[in-house]
Amino acid sequence: MFNIEKYFQDRNIEVHYEGEKNVTRGWVNIQCPFLGCSDPSWHLGINLDSLLIHCYVCGVKGSIERVVQEIDNCSFSKAQQTIREYSDNEVSISKGKPLFRSVKEVDECILPEEVEKTFHRRHYRYLRDRNFDPDYLIKKYNLMSVYNVGRYKFRIIIPYYHNSRLVCFNTRDITGKAKLRYQFCDSENSVIEVKHTFYNIDTVKDRCIIVEGPTDVWRMGDGCIAVSGKQFTREQLLMLREKEIKKILILYDADDNEEKAGEQLANNLTGIISWVELIELENGDPGELSLEEVRKIRRIIF
Repeated sequence: MFNIEKYFQDRNIEVHYEGEKNVTRGWVNIQCPFLGCSDPSWHLGINLDSLLIHCYVCGVKGSIERVVQEIDNCSFSKAQQTIREYSDNEVSISKGKPLFRSVKEVDECILPEEVEKTFHRRHYRYLRDRNFDPDYLIKKYNLMSVYNVGRYKFRIIIPYYHNSRLVCFNTRDITGKAKLRYQFCDSENSVIEVKHTFYNIDTVKDRCIIVEGPTDVWRMGDGCIAVSGKQFTREQLLMLREKEIKKILILYDADDNEEKAGEQLANNLTGIISWVELIELENGDPGELSLEEVRKIRRIIF
């Protein structure tokens, strides 16, 4: 991982840590290097988990590459090379907490024991009532069901794949009564945690639509991926880089909080991805769109 401390030390740049003035928990701060910023005292924050940046004076946002570009006066590709040169497997910072969490390795994702051998008719009816084609979805996404026993009772089991490997799963309540509509696989039973991957990522080539949840993906089709929540992690960012994504369309639910989350994601991706666009729905969510509305949106990017 990128050794922020050593990079700044080699360039004689003063770094401030968690607990010091102007520094938020989970961040380190430096004086903003961007032209035109009047930062008087270390207001450029760098998130230690995502390596995304935000200056609280001039408002600049984006990736750590933007900072390296500005400090080293170099291209984006050269900044990426510098980050690789300053990366290792055991990075910690002298003050505060370690930069990155350790990851427990799991050989395979463990599915719930209560999974039905055949898709239960009540779950089938739930999909049909939401205007989906159950037979198509079950086959295409390898959906499974749990009936009325266990932790995941009355839920659809939604497997997540990465490079054709089952890495984790999500679940969707079909009753409308559960406190959580979605309930994730435990981290100890995951190869990659749900929050660190994307649902449907294997269908993406060089462009994609990003939505919130799996049901949105079912409506939008191939090339659409779900964040599975509002927070965007560094691991997901790296996954997009691995795919060499060139265009991203963000399509979040029609809600004030979701709109803000979509705007934040768009700001974070700008400068990392060459083409980023945010679409705000007037009402509902992508999973409720008509076929014609889906086609219209897909034509924007595909």
